[in-house]
Amino acid sequence: ESLIYSDDESAAADRMLKLWPKIKAYALNTATASGKDKITIKEADPSYAMELWNALMDSDLTFLNLGRYDEGIQLWSDMLSTFRWEGNDGDELKGAIGEALAGLGDKDKMTEHFAQWEKESPESFARMNSHLLALEKIKDWDTARERLEGYLKSADDDSDMIDLLYQRAIEIYEALGDTEKVDYYSQEMERLEAEMDERLSDGEDIFFPEPVQMTPVVRSQPKIYPNDPCPCGSGLKYKKCCGRK
Repeated sequence: ESLIYSDDESAAADRMLKLWPKIKAYALNTATASGKDKITIKEADPSYAMELWNALMDSDLTFLNLGRYDEGIQLWSDMLSTFRWEGNDGDELKGAIGEALAGLGDKDKMTEHFAQWEKESPESFARMNSHLLALEKIKDWDTARERLEGYLKSADDDSDMIDLLYQRAIEIYEALGDTEKVDYYSQEMERLEAEMDERLSDGEDIFFPEPVQMTPVVRSQPKIYPNDPCPCGSGLKYKKCCGRK
């Protein structure tokens, strides 16, 4: 809770750096006691797995917003090597590393990072989205357009995450002054939003694995946390939408 509930990003980052060695030691000791090389976050502490997951994942927005890129890269790399990640569970941390390298202006290491990730997960939407965000960060618009067009050709239009690429397309083509493409992908986003509204009105549960009442959440604190759905209604996490600085 001391990692998650904070209105001060700088203090939250400092606490993460202070507590991470203890979390790491606990995870490694638990793995050894279980006779395993590595364990998942859930195996480390089943009772607080979600809280720990949120704390680790929320660190990306905190360090990126503060511009504490070197500290973030070291922290996220350590997290990735400490736990056993299943499927695309570690994608947020990999994306954060790529964006931090872009923030440092290290284009060569950034390119190498995403190339390695592409070998590991060639169809990962999270990788595609993070790569485009990193290219936007360094304002390499020509490369961003080239990669975007390649991703759009290989992507499944029926995926629930295609809207991420459409949003990146709007930003990239807007920066390049291509109003025709901006209008096209803006219309595509509106179409997706209309389809999502229709699915929700039909009772389909899109965001949650268990049935929930789709009503506004009343929070004890006004703060919106990074992994919450963005209040703008985009369907993205707050950290990947209006929470970006």
